[in-house]
Amino acid sequence: MALSGTGPLVLRVFVRTEPTPGKYQLTPASNPVFDFLAPHNPVGHRFKDVPKVASNGVVSATKVGVYLFQVRVGKQFLVGRLQVHTQLQNWWFGNDSITTALDVNVAHAQPSIYARFTPGEPVDEVGDITGHGYVQLVSQEPNKVAIGAEGRLRGLVATPDEPEAVTIDGTFPGLPGKSVGAFVVDYDRPRDVREIRISDTSNVGEMQNILFLSEGFRQADLAESGSYSAIVESVVKDMFKLRRHEPYGMLQQRFNVFSRGEGWLQNGVTTGFRVTNRKTSQDQGFPIPYNGPIHPDDRNKPIYPMDEFVARVGLPIPGDKHDKRYFLQLWASQSLHDFKPEKVSDKLFDGWKEHHSKGILFARDTFFGFQIGRRWADRLFDASAQAVDPPASDDVSDPKLKPFIARVYGFYRTSATRALSLDPRRHPPELYAGPRQENPQTSFMRYVRGLRYETAAIGDVWVPSEVFKRSRGLIAVIVNDPLSGGTNINAKTVAVQTVDASQGVFYEDARSNEDPGVMRRNLPPQISFVPGRVTDVVTHEFGHSFNLADEYEDAGSTNDAPDAGSAVEKSADNVTRLGVVRVGTTRAIDAAKVKWTALPRIEKSARLVKASVDDAGRGIKVFIDPRRIRDWSGFKGTADRVYLRKIAPTALGVQLPLGTSPAEYVPELSVVDVDPSNGGLTLKGATMPQPSQYAGFAAGSLLYVPMKRSGQALSVVREDVLAFLKTTKKPMNSDPNHVDANTGPDIPLPIGGVDPGFLPRGLLGVYEGADHWPGGNYRPAGECKMRDQSALGDSGQFCHVCKWLIVNRVDPAWHAWLEDRFYPGRRLLP
Repeated sequence: MALSGTGPLVLRVFVRTEPTPGKYQLTPASNPVFDFLAPHNPVGHRFKDVPKVASNGVVSATKVGVYLFQVRVGKQFLVGRLQVHTQLQNWWFGNDSITTALDVNVAHAQPSIYARFTPGEPVDEVGDITGHGYVQLVSQEPNKVAIGAEGRLRGLVATPDEPEAVTIDGTFPGLPGKSVGAFVVDYDRPRDVREIRISDTSNVGEMQNILFLSEGFRQADLAESGSYSAIVESVVKDMFKLRRHEPYGMLQQRFNVFSRGEGWLQNGVTTGFRVTNRKTSQDQGFPIPYNGPIHPDDRNKPIYPMDEFVARVGLPIPGDKHDKRYFLQLWASQSLHDFKPEKVSDKLFDGWKEHHSKGILFARDTFFGFQIGRRWADRLFDASAQAVDPPASDDVSDPKLKPFIARVYGFYRTSATRALSLDPRRHPPELYAGPRQENPQTSFMRYVRGLRYETAAIGDVWVPSEVFKRSRGLIAVIVNDPLSGGTNINAKTVAVQTVDASQGVFYEDARSNEDPGVMRRNLPPQISFVPGRVTDVVTHEFGHSFNLADEYEDAGSTNDAPDAGSAVEKSADNVTRLGVVRVGTTRAIDAAKVKWTALPRIEKSARLVKASVDDAGRGIKVFIDPRRIRDWSGFKGTADRVYLRKIAPTALGVQLPLGTSPAEYVPELSVVDVDPSNGGLTLKGATMPQPSQYAGFAAGSLLYVPMKRSGQALSVVREDVLAFLKTTKKPMNSDPNHVDANTGPDIPLPIGGVDPGFLPRGLLGVYEGADHWPGGNYRPAGECKMRDQSALGDSGQFCHVCKWLIVNRVDPAWHAWLEDRFYPGRRLLP
């Protein structure tokens, strides 16, 4: 905001509730409370002369500066930043053009509006005033595009195939007017997909159907060599062929693959972050904050990555000349959260001083409206935390001061710069609640819902619902952008990845007659792609779709995960937490509480092809592929026993912990009859489900024979490893440091009975460090695709637990094959 000349800034706070059905409900918050802090004021004066927010939301300020704030609504909160300037001197649209959705009820896209303020002040000279109401917007054709609240555009008439823009004019008192073109897309209309690889379309609901979509491609890009289609075909070929991507290859007959490419106006995608002023002749800047070591000398040293450093100390005032010694003394006095001066190198400090930008990059006009990184202001509500009370004064003796400082400095902790998501300026809050929610009514998911194959509507197989769907999450969006990016978003329903792995952002200066702060990305006409990398990222991101969490530790992260002590099991199947597996209140772990230790090794397996029935009171009759019945008929009349397990993931795909009730799991069954023509086997045992529960063992359930030793079924975690865990009650990492992040694989401690020739990092058990944190979270193996998908050779494979879980969900008939070909050390041990 400016102290004069712009009109009032009005802050409005809403509470968002789930759709029932349709769009989210936005209700104005009752009596929100704003708590401000001036982080650059001297200690003892950081609550002096801060802005105030009246009951009607009007902000009043008296001093130029940067102010962090927490806004409270009951126990809920958001954090933000307000920059106060003297006067607004120029403004411009941050789009060359913008696309909105055809929707008579909801205004979707919001043009970005940037402004230059009085120079030489201790704030960013160029600011983002989108939605502030300072610039008045008027549509030249309101019957086609109407202006909604916060300057969002409501599409009323779809743009024809030969795009014709509707002009949106903007005016600000005393400054020249400006215009931007708007286009309207009907995302609901039916569109046909192209088949890439088809196994069975007779019942797509029982198959795993992969859908590839394009983003950031222009129409001309779709026809170029190395185009979107070539990328998709390369990824699909490698995904189902290469050993490093198993078990996709062994399960390929349970997958269909479809694709559709959409070309639009600009290539690349919007960068949510600002970039540093370029320091080379190559017109290249780097994201603010940069995710990683700022200098090669700091790699593999206990030095903060830049983003972790910024999260602790904030951003510098542009032009500040103070040296490192001054700032270390200052930071030591500011009650900062988890700040360690020994982790600040000279190179890191020098890079931090340059961590500012002369402007803001233009948004890109792409078909779906994705962004990479996130704007500072695009904050997400954190349901796992509660609002904190502000201290009475800026006094270090006040116990409320340090928690409050930690809270408002949370503004500087943003998403990874490689994170891809739907852009909130293309997807309104009525329909989009951030990448952790399913967001079923966004224009993107409405587009998916309308897809057809050979005139049959199939889009619904990818749309999440309250019941389990086999294709949930198997959407891969290939983004035509050179920046490194890859994320699974919208509650694990969409995998998004870029085609290259650049870290720097090339941009061009303002054109003639434009403000010097105008910045546009400088992208080549054709963006190259790295085939192997794209496949690595796609297969990793699809791991999330199979309910596998990231197993890596974020560079620079420290200590336990914030929720490590919770006694509620993590929803991801390959990660657990301290509060679930600990012994009492200590850090000792009980291996029997680790959910994947219950997974059996399997020597014979079959998949049920239809629901089980009661065989006239003789037992439960199950049905397998009749072509495999001979493999099982020999069990009739013998002492050999088979096992039966219901496989019914939750709507989110959760499989673990394995169920143990008779309605879910029936061990030690005799084969009492065989029906070869129908693939039927009648089973009977001492512990049986109720006949009314037989049908629950439906198509996709598992019939198997476990591997045993001394009459006991074997776990996928070796006996000697289980004995080690039972004795030591600690994780297997040879490096016991669970305070500082380890970004590489883990070597296990020496374990008696384990052959020295065994692949040590593939040894299953319990390793600490997973789901972004070095402490308090545990994973099954020292290395895995979910920890580092780009690792060389076998190190880039899924670990055996992750393979087991994918096979179990897709086609459990392959368990025995998985055991024989992929169990770690299988050639060394029985």
